[in-house]
Amino acid sequence: MLRDGGELLAGFTNPFIYLFDEDAYDHGKLDVTHAIPYSDLDFLDKDEGVKRRLEQGGPSEFSHTLETQIGGQIEAGFIIIGFYEDRERTEENDLLSKYVDKYIATRARKIL
Repeated sequence: MLRDGGELLAGFTNPFIYLFDEDAYDHGKLDVTHAIPYSDLDFLDKDEGVKRRLEQGGPSEFSHTLETQIGGQIEAGFIIIGFYEDRERTEENDLLSKYVDKYIATRARKIL
């Protein structure tokens, strides 16, 4: 439990990246096939990219809405005092990072 006045730094992936079919994304295409919130468990047999990532020992991925991520912090008694977005800078060929930030970080303070 965080003490009153304590600060929380939270980082998460922007949920919109989960909209796209992973296999198509890996082949340079943005094919919208998923809804948010997202769960790999719903696409184990439908998305070859997900299947391949899991077979290679990659993590299972799940997303939440921004309302859940940020609103949940507020509901838990935090005040958002900082907000930061970032993208992959080293991967020039990343489809989404060319256009938009893919990652979010918040700084929040527990209300006294």
